[in-house]
Amino acid sequence: EEHTKKNAVDVGLFGRFVTSDEFDTVEGALQVAHALGTQKVEVEYDYFTAVDDLGEGPGAGHLGESEFASSVLYLYACCELGELEQNLGARGATGRTADPEARALARTSLPALVRAMAESTPKGKKTGTAPHTPAEYVEVVVRRGAPLSFANAFTKPVDAREAGGDVMAASIGRLAKHRDRIEGAYGRGEDALARFVLCLRDVAAAVPEGREVKTMAELATKLAAVLNKPLAQAAK
Repeated sequence: EEHTKKNAVDVGLFGRFVTSDEFDTVEGALQVAHALGTQKVEVEYDYFTAVDDLGEGPGAGHLGESEFASSVLYLYACCELGELEQNLGARGATGRTADPEARALARTSLPALVRAMAESTPKGKKTGTAPHTPAEYVEVVVRRGAPLSFANAFTKPVDAREAGGDVMAASIGRLAKHRDRIEGAYGRGEDALARFVLCLRDVAAAVPEGREVKTMAELATKLAAVLNKPLAQAAK
């Protein structure tokens, strides 16, 4: 029982549903949306054959085709810090309670999560496509209000002719424009305690003034510093 009083970070983030008396169900503190392609996808077909080495007759042992597509992806996630801290706290008779160890672990895990998401890539057909392309635009916002996704920036697909044919730059520009409109209309810029933006393309107005970071290491350091402050002081 001593080993089940506290959760690991992955359980605290993604939750756990069990029926055993030795564990308890944990509501996930992290929400992750499906990666959304920003432009219209055009499928290409790769025709292939396979030879049966042990076959005695002529011809291929198998004929087939694979479908391939590429897209700039918008990936969104949000995490409730207070819930994560509680999930990582010790379990008692009345449930889980955040303690100093849980708070420190929660604040350490989120910068690592940001880096992991920035470096993650689709794994399907990875041997035949080698899709090792980390994110070129990363925006992290620490909010005191409700989460806010900007997926609606891409209800109309990005046109390949935008930004001189640079679909990545066009997608970043579309996202930034939609972000500014939504936050302005709903006053959501005011509930942002901190914002950090890593942008590897030259896109006008993509990065709010004073919010740019140059490296993922800098982003992680600054995010950790904000999270380690009381939230009332984070904006100062």
